[in-house]
Amino acid sequence: MTDTFSVRIPKSQRAFLDKMAKATDRTRNHIISSAVGKMIDNYSFVMAKIEEGEADLKAGHVVSLAEVERRSQAVIDKAKANK
Repeated sequence: MTDTFSVRIPKSQRAFLDKMAKATDRTRNHIISSAVGKMIDNYSFVMAKIEEGEADLKAGHVVSLAEVERRSQAVIDKAKANK
């Protein structure tokens, strides 16, 4: 099921959407709908990762800054050794 709503955008963006629609043989609606869908997917992914991080924090699954620095330096040193 779909829904309809309107949105105000600058004329330059509408002109670009028209150009994009013509170049891809798609409708302006298709391009906008696809972009909104991808943005929602990305936002959902980011929010899930934030929630995972918050749960880890609450569960005490944390690493000190000193440990992060130690591990990071080990990765850097290994990469330099493999050059």
